[in-house]
Amino acid sequence: MNKHHNQSCTDIWRCFSDDEYNEDQHDIIEQIQQLRQQLEQSRNELDNQRNTQSSSNEQFKVLFGKLIDIFTNATQEQTTEDVLLSARQEITEFEGTDNGDDSPIGMFKKAAINAIDNHTKLISGMNNLLAQQNDHEQNLSSIRSQYEELEREKQNFSLEQTSREETFRSELEQANAEKDAFWQQRLNEECDRLREQMTQLQKEFDEQSHSSSDQLEKVTAENSEYLQKWNDLQTESTQKIDELTTKLQEYE
Repeated sequence: MNKHHNQSCTDIWRCFSDDEYNEDQHDIIEQIQQLRQQLEQSRNELDNQRNTQSSSNEQFKVLFGKLIDIFTNATQEQTTEDVLLSARQEITEFEGTDNGDDSPIGMFKKAAINAIDNHTKLISGMNNLLAQQNDHEQNLSSIRSQYEELEREKQNFSLEQTSREETFRSELEQANAEKDAFWQQRLNEECDRLREQMTQLQKEFDEQSHSSSDQLEKVTAENSEYLQKWNDLQTESTQKIDELTTKLQEYE
């Protein structure tokens, strides 16, 4: 373009002979030269703006890429609350040349922080459910241990009862053999006392066994309920991550 205007000025100059050249003609040529200089200056400014815009676009890509890396690394499958909070702080304090709320980077920061907050709430809820589940499992284990201890006591008591019955049966046989009414009466009284004691102990054991069975059934039901909540939260977390991945692809 510069070469073309130089040639135009030369052609205009040749249109005038030396004796025809006057002040008006000189002004025309001066105006042409000024226009040419202005055009050259405009062209240089346009080139500078183009270079500046290209540099700004490249810087925007770098900044946006850093934000995406921070967000992607923080929302991995094995992430934790500490990792998410650290990423949130890093995104909040992230600075760039185009960082206003209405800029693409500003809007992405806002969406990313909101997504991280939701993700943090989900993980916190899942951690609480896990802690509650562990507590119920410990309670369930304790109840099982108590139930097993009661079973052992029942077996020991049964063996002891059998041993006592055999002992008193032997005494009864001896008493029958000796036809001793005194020992017969004493043996009967002792058997009655033992039967009453056995009945009372059996009643207490049945009450304890029934209570332990109810507790075991209740804890098992609660454990199933918490497992269902855990599965629901996992499903919700997967859906949230899928939505965030879709939004991330749209920003890219």
